[in-house]
Amino acid sequence: MYLNSKEKAMHYRLLMVASSAGFGFSLSQDVSQFLGVGETLAGVIIIVFGYVIIDLVTALVSDRGFIKEIIKGRLK
Repeated sequence: MYLNSKEKAMHYRLLMVASSAGFGFSLSQDVSQFLGVGETLAGVIIIVFGYVIIDLVTALVSDRGFIKEIIKGRLK
């Protein structure tokens, strides 16, 4: 992930890590009960997948051409 986002500003990457860590901290107890694993493992899983999802969503939203194509396809 670092190599894919090294051109982004450090504060932007730190914000992404902090937000995924917040998701992991807030959801770890519920997810650990659902998956039947420890709370720490559930938190790590949420943080890792949360970072990937946040990175994917921000990449999709920042690609204006892709969004225009989706809107044009929906309007037809």
